[in-house]
Amino acid sequence: MSTENENIEDLTNNTVQVSHLVPEHVREAAKANSEYGELSEKVRVLYETVAFGEEIGQRTQLERELQSVRNKKDEKRSKVRELQAEIDNLERREMRLEDQIGNLSSKEDKFEGAMEMLEQQLYDGTHIFKEHGAVQKAAGLAGSEPTQVIKRLKERNPGVPDYAFKSMMKAERTWEGCTEQEARAE
Repeated sequence: MSTENENIEDLTNNTVQVSHLVPEHVREAAKANSEYGELSEKVRVLYETVAFGEEIGQRTQLERELQSVRNKKDEKRSKVRELQAEIDNLERREMRLEDQIGNLSSKEDKFEGAMEMLEQQLYDGTHIFKEHGAVQKAAGLAGSEPTQVIKRLKERNPGVPDYAFKSMMKAERTWEGCTEQEARAE
């Protein structure tokens, strides 16, 4: 039996093309009722069954089918690995973007806190000007110039006079402060 299997394996390496005459409608119906390559495989199995017996032909068919299943499984695993790599890349990108958003939110929160502190000092009667240390710090947090911070403070507090945004030495009057409602009113 093992000699027969070895002979079969030796023979499978030397293939020849075989053609048969069948009615056209039979060929078309067979093609329609089978997947690509399935008809050829069945003809090969039939030849092996006739040549070597039912058991060997069936074994060969099962071995081919097993190999086909293994190949398909390997292809699917390869696709899964590729998809997993894509998912991993997307997850890393997602984490980087979340970190960037968190950093921006943190900076924005710090900047907003600095602006609120400046506004409270303004309401309390402190002159707020571009050289003021807290203005410099807020500008650093916003990544802008101190003049931009002063401009935003003026926009947010239109009821505060311009002299409150000058140093006491340069202001024509001393700023006494106001309530938040007065500062926000136009």
